Amino acid sequence: MFSLKYIVVKNQFDDFFGQNGFFEFRFNQKSFGEIYSEDVIDKIYPENLYDWLCHLVEVAIHLKTKKYVLLSCIEDIDGWIEFRRNDDKLFASMIKSEKCDGSSDIEFQTRNEIKSGEWSNEEVSYRQFTREILVKVREYVRFISTGNPNHIEAEILNSRLDFLDKISKKISMPILRRKAEERTLLDRMALKYKFLSDDKKYEYWWRIYKNVCYLCNIKQIIVLKGDFYLVDLKRILENDGPEYCGTVTFKTHDETFYTIGVCVRGVPIFKKLKSYEIESLKGR
Repeated sequence: MFSLKYIVVKNQFDDFFGQNGFFEFRFNQKSFGEIYSEDVIDKIYPENLYDWLCHLVEVAIHLKTKKYVLLSCIEDIDGWIEFRRNDDKLFASMIKSEKCDGSSDIEFQTRNEIKSGEWSNEEVSYRQFTREILVKVREYVRFISTGNPNHIEAEILNSRLDFLDKISKKISMPILRRKAEERTLLDRMALKYKFLSDDKKYEYWWRIYKNVCYLCNIKQIIVLKGDFYLVDLKRILENDGPEYCGTVTFKTHDETFYTIGVCVRGVPIFKKLKSYEIESLKGR
């Protein structure tokens, strides 16, 4: 049996309420992660709970169509949780395998030697694994969005849960509906950003940027070829001098275009492109 437990811990570096905390993924009697007692919790730096739950949802989605998925243990230079599915039987193992340069948090193969980790071949039901994720992560989404109905991170995670729910019931979410959900969320972010004061735009831009990166990683948007990648924007703001700037243009699957960018001398940008801007872009 698979069980998921978590606890939210307030942290001074939170981008939003509920971002950080501790978790435990338990496969029968074996586990990964730990929920600490209250008397020591303030002495231990918390995990990025939101990212871990996002990754777990994506693992469940991938396992619907793939037999083998690897989830990186982010703080471990060669640690992975290995998932192997055979119909409804899901086998989870802790393994060690050197991570290649550029490897993602979720992979579908490893080119390096695999060594056994702390435990292996814990068998659970894929259906029960999925149900537990749906119940517990929806609970988390409701918690972080309390009092904030337009919570970006909650909306993105909730849309992925909706998709997992649909495929777990063997019902395909209509393509047009998925496209509309992607576009509507991005449109709302762009509209809100447009009317923020300059001093508030910086903080909100970082949240938009992180979620655009997430949408890119799960292939919900397509980044167009150009001089910059999404990762370059973070580098420009954090490391480069006052003359640097850069933009990245991307589109949803229904050909709606957006631009996100930075300039260290001005306010970062995020906007939906107008038709004439798209035509100019296509004419390059």
